[in-house]
Amino acid sequence: MNEVSSRVPVMVPIPIAEGLRAKGLALPSNRRRGPVPELMIEAAGVGATVISLLQAPETLRELARLLYTWSRGRRDETSAETHLIASGPGGRRLELTVTGRTDMSELESLLQGTVFAPGADSADTY
Repeated sequence: MNEVSSRVPVMVPIPIAEGLRAKGLALPSNRRRGPVPELMIEAAGVGATVISLLQAPETLRELARLLYTWSRGRRDETSAETHLIASGPGGRRLELTVTGRTDMSELESLLQGTVFAPGADSADTY
């Protein structure tokens, strides 16, 4: 697999992009010539950026960990839930509200269900 095809364009909140780049799991994306993001993760009131996510075994797990930590910290700051929306290839759209009872495995499921072809029994909301 060549280096270009092993990258997935994603749009994530800026703090998540910075964390992934710091871990060496993402590269900045050239927005003028870059492809349309295959995964978009949105959270209300937060700026987002497009990065090239490197396809590695630990990438989705680290993305889930960063989202979990960031969402819980954001909840502590605002006393509100964080509602994440992940949109993937083929228009697949999954949503998750992160509360104090949300487990990191739920975020991993959200990402897996968005990035990879969903099973016949997949739900649209977690």
